[in-house]
Amino acid sequence: HQLAITFFLYWTYLWFDIPMHTLGGAVVALGFLTFFSASLRATFRKGLLITMSVALAVGLLWELFELIQGITVCTDHGYLWDTGHDLVMDIVGGCIGYVYARASMSV
Repeated sequence: HQLAITFFLYWTYLWFDIPMHTLGGAVVALGFLTFFSASLRATFRKGLLITMSVALAVGLLWELFELIQGITVCTDHGYLWDTGHDLVMDIVGGCIGYVYARASMSV
């Protein structure tokens, strides 16, 4: 993230935040599962739901941080679409992280 800020990647490539949110969701999921591995021992559906909820919560906090810091441009429709898309990508990343952790636990 810091490199993206330093080199203006978010402003040069408007799509750059999509993989960053996906990666962020996966990292949050893997970090969460490192400390709360009980979610990996739960049923697949329950563990996935818990992990997705954590990824969504962190994503919401990040979007609030962006808003407070003035990082994002608040235009009515564009802001809502961008925020919604970012949160979806956080959840997708969380799912990827959970499936990866679950698969590597089975090995």
